[in-house]
Amino acid sequence: RSVEEVRAAAVACGGRAVLKREWSCSGMGVRVCDAASLAPGGAGERWARAALRRDGVVTVEPVLDLLAEYSAEWIDGELCGVSRFEAPHMRWSATLLDQEPRPAAPLEEELFEFVFRRRAV
Repeated sequence: RSVEEVRAAAVACGGRAVLKREWSCSGMGVRVCDAASLAPGGAGERWARAALRRDGVVTVEPVLDLLAEYSAEWIDGELCGVSRFEAPHMRWSATLLDQEPRPAAPLEEELFEFVFRRRAV
């Protein structure tokens, strides 16, 4: 809602954060910022101010070192399959589709257990 709130949220994320515009997807409308770029007059602050002017909101998330990104496809409450996204450097490059309710690329058993059994995805 304000650049000050964006800056405070980024600091709460450890000083390095991912800023996302309202309708961002596949790496578009996304910017990784550190505290210096969010300082008054910095590139990140200018980006956040423009995004707030256009959309009225910016989402601030911590930077994560993703090992893999998956999406479950459902129809009428029934799991139809699981897809894996390839997004090096936060830029979508491919979606690997799978016909089985098992990821296209193998998951470590502990992660599979958590996502598909304990969380009942």
